[in-house]
Amino acid sequence: MFPILHQIVSRQEFDRIADTCHSIFQKNEVLKKSSFHQHLLQLEWAEGLRLATAQLIIQGYENGGDILRMANNIVKLKETEATVKSSTRYKEINKILQVYTMSLDDFIEQPGTTFKKLLDHIFDHIPEQLEQHKIEVSAKFEREIRENKTERLRMLQDREILGVEQKIFLREDPIFGPPLKQIELLVAAALQNSATLGTAIPEITERSSFSSEIKVPNDICC
Repeated sequence: MFPILHQIVSRQEFDRIADTCHSIFQKNEVLKKSSFHQHLLQLEWAEGLRLATAQLIIQGYENGGDILRMANNIVKLKETEATVKSSTRYKEINKILQVYTMSLDDFIEQPGTTFKKLLDHIFDHIPEQLEQHKIEVSAKFEREIRENKTERLRMLQDREILGVEQKIFLREDPIFGPPLKQIELLVAAALQNSATLGTAIPEITERSSFSSEIKVPNDICC
């Protein structure tokens, strides 16, 4: 069951997050004319985390940030999947739509294995004799990822150490906790749904982690 978006984040919750953003951004006398990036570098970690989270939820205010758009994409794609499933036209041509949701954490930790799962989903009717080719392509993909991302391993390890404390802080925050919890449940449901679409696959070589590059916008966040 995928709830409609207004049941995930209410208008009141959205407005409270916007108010939180406005209460932090360029309110400190030292940061009066500073960019969003400069705020993250100079604020205490808790305030910086609240500002960054607000930006990820409400960036642009009218269109929402990455987190909200992600939740909206999951809802709308599931609605489209259901529409296609019940469509007489698509039944007549024997076509279906299946939405596959991939975890970024899984991709970071096991890029080759995750890529193999994606290939299995896309090419689920491919002849068995080509299975080895998919494994080889996935292993090559993982090697290329490792070669390009090795220098960022320490950054990811630092992020994981801080991640637990940050998650607890946000979950207990009265402004961010409730909507983020609803979005977390929505994403978990989408991932579980995708997990049931595929079958078990062999492990791809090398399972060390890498960190993807994060670009922080320099413009106003809220």
